[in-house]
Amino acid sequence: MGKRLDWQLSAKSIGLFRPRRTGPSVPGHPRQGRRRQDAICLSTCQRAKFVMSNVFRAVFGLWVAPDFTSVMTGKAKPPHVNHSKVDFGDLAKALRELFAYGPHVRIRVANDTVDQVTVQHRNGELSRARPPAGSIRCDDFGRALLKSATSQEGDVVDVHRAWQPLHSYADRNFAPPPVLIPFVIEAADFEDAMIWHASAKPSLGLPFLPDALQESLLQSRGNTDSTNFEGQLPKASRERMGRIFGCEYLPYALLDRLAMDAPPKEYGL
Repeated sequence: MGKRLDWQLSAKSIGLFRPRRTGPSVPGHPRQGRRRQDAICLSTCQRAKFVMSNVFRAVFGLWVAPDFTSVMTGKAKPPHVNHSKVDFGDLAKALRELFAYGPHVRIRVANDTVDQVTVQHRNGELSRARPPAGSIRCDDFGRALLKSATSQEGDVVDVHRAWQPLHSYADRNFAPPPVLIPFVIEAADFEDAMIWHASAKPSLGLPFLPDALQESLLQSRGNTDSTNFEGQLPKASRERMGRIFGCEYLPYALLDRLAMDAPPKEYGL
């Protein structure tokens, strides 16, 4: 419990969070000193009873890098993924095991991924025609997943209809391997979601500090190399992703927030 409080105090001291009101400072007041440790202290049985309308949702995207070395040297054919046969339940489990630290959250995955064709098309790399709408961050995929997650209950969220207009490569049963794996977290509240995001970074070898503060510290030391924000996917996770999608992966990885519920008004965001 003390360690969790230290994490919160550290986050607040660097400006990531604002103090939460806990009621009048009157001895014996029922709200005095109420600690925000409910999600951590919940029993396994209680956690299973999270009410969908009482959680804070955020969508994150895990950027990964398929290894096309064998393809480029002519030793193998380009890999393709049949998304109708992907074990997305195993993918959700793999993400839970990869990001196992911080406040308790529920991790849910989409039953689809984003491939390099969409990203390259949006970046204007595939043709001279005007690139399609949508940023190369693919945050529109995140917003669509967030909306779908609010009306569904399973660990695997059906996004086929919502994502179909967003893909540049329409055939999801013969698609390139994913470069972006969007997923939903459901936390007890906004603060837990943000603390989880920070605590997920070390799983990729990245600092716990918020990106802006980390960048400021690096610049103060004369280091402006952007690769400092590029994480490393652990070998066990790369091999697991390879089994799930039938493609080898390089260690490079990034974690990006694509969408989230509206934060409480007191945060001014």
